[in-house]
Amino acid sequence: MACGRQSWVLHHRAAARPVPSSTITNQVIWPYAQGETSVQNYNLFLTLAKLTQTSNAILVLFNDHLHHICQSRLAIPSPSFTDLNRIVAHLLVRLIPHDLVPLAGFPLITAYYGPQIPSTAIPFTTLTWSGVLNPLVQMARTHTPTDEGLPWDVRDVAYPRACVWSGATVVLRGRGKTGAADGARAFRGLGGKVRVVGGAREVESATREPDKWAAVVGCVSVQWPARVVY
Repeated sequence: MACGRQSWVLHHRAAARPVPSSTITNQVIWPYAQGETSVQNYNLFLTLAKLTQTSNAILVLFNDHLHHICQSRLAIPSPSFTDLNRIVAHLLVRLIPHDLVPLAGFPLITAYYGPQIPSTAIPFTTLTWSGVLNPLVQMARTHTPTDEGLPWDVRDVAYPRACVWSGATVVLRGRGKTGAADGARAFRGLGGKVRVVGGAREVESATREPDKWAAVVGCVSVQWPARVVY
């Protein structure tokens, strides 16, 4: 799936740019690092160049990250594009109600979320907010798509392998009494301002949905490897 194809256009607060308070967020897919079409890079940069002129925010998700989540966390040995798109839809449904426009910096943003567990395992899983948020902070700090095999030695932005965030929006969803201050404290080491939205609250159902879920969205520069900067 090359960048620009099957992109989503999300309208927050209003449907058209002429409305003063409206914002537009596009969601695009970054191609696989290997195995894509020979013109993928041209398509990628032409698409992004146009979108940056018309969008307040561009949410970039990575095929390689989605593929890895399916294989290592969701027990899908050979993920299809349907499997990858299911993760994207799962994420967007939870992010759409919130303002994703970056607090500062370039409009390109990305997202990390957790927990990542198969639906069949949810009834047998007990979650705590610290157990959800602490790995998520490290995922965001190290540009790691899952909470498996995290490089815990990278502790702050001074480390060469650490990502530099110019601000983040933290989305909290689920049961419990953790508040905005707790969420902000967990993510303040990423760099820039932190905005916490959603808040923990009672949610329905729970057999197919974890009772605690969080995502961090923002503009980030990836220093390692140096050539991946967005």
